[in-house]
Amino acid sequence: EYDFIVVGAGTSGCVVASRLSEANNTRVLVLEAGDEDVPNAVISVPGMYGQAFNTKLDWGFETIPQKQACKSLYNQKSRWPRGKVLGGSSSINALIYTRGSPRDFDLWSQMGATGWNYSEILPFYKKLESSGARDPLKMRGNDGPLRTTMFRELEKSEDFVNAGLELGYKKGDCNGGQFEGFHFVEATMRNGARETASTAYIRPAVRERPNQLHVVVNAQVEKVVFEGKTAVGVTFIKNGIRSFVRARKEVILSAGAVSTPHLLMLSGIGDKRHLSSLNITTIADIPGVGANLQDHFLTFGHFIDVEAKVRSLYDFLLEFVSIFSYIWSGTGKIANNMVCNAFALFTLTISFPQRGNTRCGTTFISLIQNDGTKSSRLHHFFNLVNPQFRSTAFNQAKNTKQELLSTFSIAPCLMTPHSSGSIRLKSSDPLEMPLIDPNYLSDPKDVELMVQGIGLTKNAYLNLTKCDTKKINNCTQRLDWEDLYKCLVRMETMTSYHPCCTAKMGKDKMAVVDPRLRVYNVQGLRIADASIMPVITSANTQGPCYMIGEKAAHMIKQDWDL
Repeated sequence: EYDFIVVGAGTSGCVVASRLSEANNTRVLVLEAGDEDVPNAVISVPGMYGQAFNTKLDWGFETIPQKQACKSLYNQKSRWPRGKVLGGSSSINALIYTRGSPRDFDLWSQMGATGWNYSEILPFYKKLESSGARDPLKMRGNDGPLRTTMFRELEKSEDFVNAGLELGYKKGDCNGGQFEGFHFVEATMRNGARETASTAYIRPAVRERPNQLHVVVNAQVEKVVFEGKTAVGVTFIKNGIRSFVRARKEVILSAGAVSTPHLLMLSGIGDKRHLSSLNITTIADIPGVGANLQDHFLTFGHFIDVEAKVRSLYDFLLEFVSIFSYIWSGTGKIANNMVCNAFALFTLTISFPQRGNTRCGTTFISLIQNDGTKSSRLHHFFNLVNPQFRSTAFNQAKNTKQELLSTFSIAPCLMTPHSSGSIRLKSSDPLEMPLIDPNYLSDPKDVELMVQGIGLTKNAYLNLTKCDTKKINNCTQRLDWEDLYKCLVRMETMTSYHPCCTAKMGKDKMAVVDPRLRVYNVQGLRIADASIMPVITSANTQGPCYMIGEKAAHMIKQDWDL
C-alpha cells in the first residue's frame, strides 16, 4: 500500500513521483510498462536519435488510415512512436526543449484553466531548468534538475538561420524572450549525453529516498480500481501475474496522451455510449475522454542538395575523431540529434477563432549527409511509401560521377492546427492497442495554412546560397502553383510526435479534469501529462510536459498539506 501511485514513468510522471517523494513519511509507487533505461547508448547518445523507434523501447502505436492526409505513407497510416521505457518519450525523442509561447498559456487560462496563465506557470519552468544556454534577459532557470544546452550547429543550419535574418526575421530565443524568428535548438543534454526525466528526476530521487520512492518496471497497468466513485488503486500485470496495489491518497495517471485516455475508458470513465458498446460499466460519463486529440504535423516539400563531393580518407578520419571526441569528452558530431538543430517560428495571417493568428514552424532537417544513411532513417521515422519520394530523394545520394550528396529539407509544421481527432477503444482488452485517429487535415483551413507555410519555407530556402532544390512529390503540376502545394500537403503530411489534449483541463462539458487536474465526477484520481492540455502549445511539447509535472506535484502537495 502506498500514499500515491503514479501510472507511467514518462516525462511528467517522473517529475510528479520525484517531487511527491520529497514529502516526509510519504510513500510513492511508480508503475512503468517499459523496461529500465540505462545503460543504453540508443537512449543516451544524441546522435542515435530514431534508433529506438519500433523497438521494445517504443509502444509502436500507429494511426488508423487517414482520409485527408498521409497519402505517401503505408496504408495512409502514420507511425506514432511513444516511449515505453523509464523516462517515457523523453528517452527516445529528438531532445528539443521549448516552453511554448506565453500566449499559449494565457489562452489556457481564458479557456477555463484557472491558474495556468504564463505568469503563473513560469516559476515551474524556472524550477525545473538548469540551463546552459546564453540568457541575457535572465528568463531561464539555473538550479533545476533538468540540464539543457544548445546543440552544436549541423552542416548548413547556420546558413538556414542567416537566410532568415537576411529576409528580415529576428534571431529567435524561444525560451529567452524572443519566441518568433529563426532559432538554434536548445536540447535536454548533460555533458554530451541525453538528459531524460529518468536521469534528471527518478534516478536521483531513488538514490536519495529509496524508502519513499519505489519504481516497478515491466508492469502494465490494466485499469484503475474504484470503490463507489473513489479510486483506491490499480491492477497491473508483471511477468504474466496480475496484481492489485492500493493507494491511500490518490492515483495519478501520467501514461501520456494515448494511454491515459485508454486507461480511463478501460476503467469506466468516458463516453457512456462508447463504453456500453464494449460492455464496460460506466463509473463516470465524461464524453471528453479521448476527444480533442491534437498533434503538430509537418510536410516534406522542398529538398536541397549541397556540396557534392567524393568521400576521402580524410573524411573517414574526421568521423573517427568525432566518435573519439564523444567518448573522451562528450563532444563532436554525435553530441547532436543528427536530424534537426535549427527551426523558425512564424505567425500566419489566417486567424484561428479564440486563438488569434495561427503559427507555423519551419524545421531545418538533415536527411542525408555524405553517404545517404539518413534515407532509411526517414522512411523508418515516418512510414514512407511514395516510390517517387524514395527514388528521387534518396537513391540520388550518389550521382552519375559517383559523387556523394548532402540533402536537406526545410519542412513546414503547423503549430496551431484546426483539425482534431480522437482516441477510442478497439476492445475491452487492456493489452490491445487503442484506435488512434488524429483526423489530420479534416479542416480545410489547415491545408490553406500549410500552403502558406510552404510559401514561407520557399523564401527561406531560396535565400540559401550554393543549394540546388529538388521537387519531390507525387503531384505533377508545376511547383509554383497553389494547387500543387495543396496536393503536396495531403501527400506528404506526417506527425511531429506531439499528441496531446485527450483529457483536457477546463470547465466546459468536454473537460475531463479541473484546473487542479482532478478528474471530474470521481475522487482520488488525477491526471498529469500532455493529455490535460486544453489546446496544443505552439512549439515542441516536451518542455510543457515537464512543467505540467512540476505544477501537478505542487498542487497535490498543497491539497494534502505535505
